[in-house]
Amino acid sequence: TVLVNSNATYEKILDTFDELRKKVGNTERLIIYVAGHGHFDVNDERGFWIPNDAKVNTRGLFIHNSVILEYIEDIKAFHTLLISDSCFFGSFFNSKRTAASQFV
Repeated sequence: TVLVNSNATYEKILDTFDELRKKVGNTERLIIYVAGHGHFDVNDERGFWIPNDAKVNTRGLFIHNSVILEYIEDIKAFHTLLISDSCFFGSFFNSKRTAASQFV
């Protein structure tokens, strides 16, 4: 499944994760590649993916990293590789660590 530009909406992103949960079996390998915008809320120390239909200066349609992680955990693939080209992706794993320390 490829979601590009105007197709990468909040609903379509979550629907695609739900489709993967239903389709991918425990003997399959899954690669998820994301190139897009991210946001880090310094007050909450939380990171988000920003879908194409999100509005500026409001988090209503931002997708919290923990939601993405829950969707990925529900996919029963043998191996899952997530590649993200997005600002603030380091907060996906632990907001208290710097991005550089995650790879040491």
